[in-house]
Amino acid sequence: MGDLISICIASIGRRTLVDTICSVDKSAAKYGFNIEYIIADDSPNKAVTTLLSQAMMVRENIKIIDVASRNISIARNACLKNSSGKYLAFIDDDEIADINWLGTLHSALTSNNVDGVFGAILPIHDPAIPQWIVKSSPFLKFFKNNNARVETGGTGNLLMKSQIVKETGLSFNQDFGRTGGEDTLFFYELNKAGYIFICENKSIVNEHVTPDRVVLSKLFKRYCRGGQTYAYINNKGHGPIRRAKEFVNGLIKLIVSSIFFVLVFPVNKSTGLVWYLKMAANYGKIKYFAGAKMDVLY
Repeated sequence: MGDLISICIASIGRRTLVDTICSVDKSAAKYGFNIEYIIADDSPNKAVTTLLSQAMMVRENIKIIDVASRNISIARNACLKNSSGKYLAFIDDDEIADINWLGTLHSALTSNNVDGVFGAILPIHDPAIPQWIVKSSPFLKFFKNNNARVETGGTGNLLMKSQIVKETGLSFNQDFGRTGGEDTLFFYELNKAGYIFICENKSIVNEHVTPDRVVLSKLFKRYCRGGQTYAYINNKGHGPIRRAKEFVNGLIKLIVSSIFFVLVFPVNKSTGLVWYLKMAANYGKIKYFAGAKMDVLY
């Protein structure tokens, strides 16, 4: 069976969790991996326990940790604390793992002798979502340079050595638990500590995207928060000169992206949306320098 892999999932009991587990089961079975599930239930009413009981998925290798914190960082830290595997695999409860998902991640990690591997996230759009939004793919996560070293990433598709968590004592920052960005910061800190993460586009999970998630105001908040997190990471520990340069750079990009959005969106909504999201991200950078608090997303 080989070394144990802990499948870490922070969940509020969405029904898609059942499909997530089934897809991971199939991927692990194909490669003969020994897995356990560590599911942090962040719902207020033990929704994960209820869901899996109804789906007849109560079994020894599924461990549910009741968190009920309304804080994604606390939920993810519960996964870290309660896992037993040599490796930690992260996937979200609205994602479906490709049959080769776990095998591809494991192969990339061991063959390249690295500490962690991020995979690609391909959206599955609800049929009700307009095609111009689908074409712009605001939820697509695909790496430009495959197998390259990356500074940071997210917990939507990842395999990493559990040893590095024990060595560093790092955890997900609870201050980012309602805003998001906690995973970006966590992996950035591991990278700064000298641990090596790469990307593997052949390791794929599919993410369900529902119409409520592509409302323009919600997309703006999501990308704005991303810009704030980016600015926070890039300027942490730097002096006023560096911060001033970054502010000016962000302001110029905000102006340019705003102009292109206004000009392009009326004639090409899909391309215009791309500029809209760039505008949101750069606005987030400016909000960071202005000392504004991050918007609550969770």
